[in-house]
Amino acid sequence: LPRAKSILESALEDCRKVFADDHPELLVAISNLGMLLDEMEEHQAASLLLKEALEGSQRAFPGGHRDLLSSMSNYGLHLSEVGELEAAEKLMRDVVVQIEEQEQEAVACTYQSNLGSILEDQGRLDEAERWMRKALYGSRHLLGEADPSTLTFLFKLSRILLELDRATDALPLATELVQATGPQDAAWQERKDLLAKIESRI
Repeated sequence: LPRAKSILESALEDCRKVFADDHPELLVAISNLGMLLDEMEEHQAASLLLKEALEGSQRAFPGGHRDLLSSMSNYGLHLSEVGELEAAEKLMRDVVVQIEEQEQEAVACTYQSNLGSILEDQGRLDEAERWMRKALYGSRHLLGEADPSTLTFLFKLSRILLELDRATDALPLATELVQATGPQDAAWQERKDLLAKIESRI
């Protein structure tokens, strides 16, 4: 991650020299570094960048534009990461409503999953399950069973069901998930560990 941070910082510095404040390529560079900093738990710096990207996108793009919705989603996930869950939920619901109105179903899956994750963080597990099932259903049909997004949604739904003390319901999903991947997959061990937890609760 430190190496990636250095690369993205350099890329952003170059973009700031070349592009106007609201140029799409600059906004992408700002968002990319902000999301990485969030992952590295440098939340204060991440907040400044992701808010800058959102405000720039609001100026640069019309309502409903996919780049604006992406910036809204990124900032919503950041708010969730720092515990501002109500604000995160409000922003993500706005994204989901707009993307569903446009009938962009393949893109909607990701935002539906993001909303489900925020609701999970709030402990609203029944609502989280509904949104994650919706994301998984769309991803299976539009992207395929083996698509990385489908597998991510399978993992998240299995985890939510386990939190709901519904290990029996989670078991076939987690089993499918592990069988669909192998040791070469970076997330395989985490998926195996989740399956083991589920099996221990049955």
